[in-house]
Amino acid sequence: MKGKKPVIFLILFLCMSFFLLGLLLNPFFGGKPKKGAEANGKTAEKYTGVAYIKGTEAGMLEAEYWKRSDGDTLLFSEDEIASFNRNNREFVLYRNEEGFERRLREAEIGERLSGQIVRSLLEEERIAQPENGGISLYVNQSKVSDSYWENLEMNRNLDAIDVGQERELRFAVCVEETVAMRAPTDDFVADSVEEFYSNDMVSSEVNIGEGVIVLHESRDGKWYYILNGSYCGWVHRETVAFCKNRAEWEKICNPERFLIVTGSKIVLDDTAVASTAAGRILRMGTKLALSDSAPDSVIGREPVGGYVVDFPAGDGEGNLFFEKVIVPVSLDVNIGYLCMTSDAVIRQAYKFLGQIYGYGGSFHSVDCSGMVRCVYSCFGMRLPRNSRAIAEMKDLGAFECEKMSSAKKLSVLSELPGGLLLYMDGHLMIYLGMKDGKPYVISACADYILSENAETVRHANCVMVSGLDLLRKNGKSWLDSVCIIDWKEY
Repeated sequence: MKGKKPVIFLILFLCMSFFLLGLLLNPFFGGKPKKGAEANGKTAEKYTGVAYIKGTEAGMLEAEYWKRSDGDTLLFSEDEIASFNRNNREFVLYRNEEGFERRLREAEIGERLSGQIVRSLLEEERIAQPENGGISLYVNQSKVSDSYWENLEMNRNLDAIDVGQERELRFAVCVEETVAMRAPTDDFVADSVEEFYSNDMVSSEVNIGEGVIVLHESRDGKWYYILNGSYCGWVHRETVAFCKNRAEWEKICNPERFLIVTGSKIVLDDTAVASTAAGRILRMGTKLALSDSAPDSVIGREPVGGYVVDFPAGDGEGNLFFEKVIVPVSLDVNIGYLCMTSDAVIRQAYKFLGQIYGYGGSFHSVDCSGMVRCVYSCFGMRLPRNSRAIAEMKDLGAFECEKMSSAKKLSVLSELPGGLLLYMDGHLMIYLGMKDGKPYVISACADYILSENAETVRHANCVMVSGLDLLRKNGKSWLDSVCIIDWKEY
């Protein structure tokens, strides 16, 4: 044994030497990569065949990419959101009898409203004919005669409004996901035969469960003209059902316990027993009251593995009733609002990534402001329809930066938490963060231009992640075009 000890020690020494040498050579000659590199490789492999904007990388297709090393950031607390909603009651604009512009807040409307106000709201939505300065030249990709516009105007039924009398209002709840139109028609109206994404007739989306005020009815009786917070529009009469009075309406629209849709959209199950909810599409931000009772059987089955909600429906005569409906726990929903942190906002925004651009809620999807409103609604924040109106809200911390140099904007953005808003004329974006000194955003984008190919307009028409080095049609970069940054701490 004494003679073997040197040999054993020599063998151990050689093994240890080879092991250490392997560790030193591993980075140069392959072997198992470091954890970060391995993750990047797997991410790139995962998205093989997936297109993304030049200047971005595969990892940016996942929300987790933007997690900051210094931890998550609370953007708005529950109390701040409640204060925001109290201080920013939604409104629409109308002109009084003297021609001065005034605000009409939904929260301040009683059971009756002046006919003059209703008439003014409808006048604001008048679609000008081409010869009178309008831009809508094509209807359903075809030119139309003057009689089309005359018939459309006649169906708006303005003659039925007595401007000298008050009108009795009706309070309703949306029972079918829909899009409000600027005129009582489903036609696609645009200024070009090649346009098939943005319909000039679209006003905005209306979600199931949302409360609306019916102001007027079309001449043919098929459409209602509604007020929904910050916009007005025409909806098919069967998409809404009426409450008994305003008090009941307010209670229904503000349930104490509710389920909120946190996926970009969910589709309720088809059912073996007839149900008004079967196959319904629910957008992100849709709220459904949780049922106070949990019956043993709901629509012919046990409510095992699901939430029981009171689903709004119409009885065929326009009256509202509620049906017990099961929402599976496997769907992307949450009891109550989410906590509004930077990471949470980005996760919600990413649920739209790659989806079609839907102007005003068309195609069951979102445009730039629609995506922001859907995302922020998951945290209890109610925003107006218009992108600039959102960006200019002082309680969001809006400050104008149009005259800032690009270097100064980059300095501000380097400190900005992800999940806050950036705005350039006509386009609203959710800020993600910086990578190698470059800022990135996610937005529902129609068109963009690459800096190295300034002659070609690319039609994204989808929700995408991009840098701010893209160009606009005026030749300016997105970074140079950013004119409002929302950051209450700035």
